[in-house]
Amino acid sequence: MPEYGVTISATFEESEPVVQPAIEDIDISALGFENQQVIEKIESGICTVTWNKGTNSNTPKYYTNGAAIRIYGGGYFVVSVDGGTISSIALTFGSSDGSNDIVTDVGSYENGAWSGSASSVKFTIGGTSGNRRIAGITITYTLA
Repeated sequence: MPEYGVTISATFEESEPVVQPAIEDIDISALGFENQQVIEKIESGICTVTWNKGTNSNTPKYYTNGAAIRIYGGGYFVVSVDGGTISSIALTFGSSDGSNDIVTDVGSYENGAWSGSASSVKFTIGGTSGNRRIAGITITYTLA
């Protein structure tokens, strides 16, 4: 019986790994806050949201009426990801939300949607009175 020889060769090229984005969805009403509870920090996975009254005398508080954190004109909150890069943030607003402008320190923001590339994003509420009611924050990011 004849013998057969088989040779197999392969060439592999190194390529960049495909990085899938992760999504962290923070539903403020599901976090168990008491009515009028002062809010300073929310941690969810590797994402952190810190809240600050800024130049306003009113601290950010959770209210059951509207099921949201009220943050007043001159106040701000910072969304950050430890060891990652944020590509988008979607804000959901509570009932009877105010009309104060919101500006960010990096990226592009319009109508509740931020996009860019940053490890942290500061959202500042415009004006000296009025408030915005943040009911949810959805963060899309990749790990470094």
